[in-house]
Amino acid sequence: SWGAEINYYDPHIPQITALREHPDLVGLQSVDDVIKACKTHDSVLLLTDHDVLPYGEIAQSSDLIIDTRNAFASRNIISNNIFKA
Repeated sequence: SWGAEINYYDPHIPQITALREHPDLVGLQSVDDVIKACKTHDSVLLLTDHDVLPYGEIAQSSDLIIDTRNAFASRNIISNNIFKA
């Protein structure tokens, strides 16, 4: 309702198929290039810690990262643009 554009990247979930609380997101497809998405979005919200993610490149390509899994620190990636939530 605030006009935010939401995208997501998940190598294991290529498309959102069902949501009880946010049915408007059903059908949304995972972006193809996570680094390109990080460069073109205002912020990154990390909700799931996947070993296949290029965390170093994500940290360098993002203006703001909210890390709910402490995934960056656990990989010794520390930066002023990463905030643990």
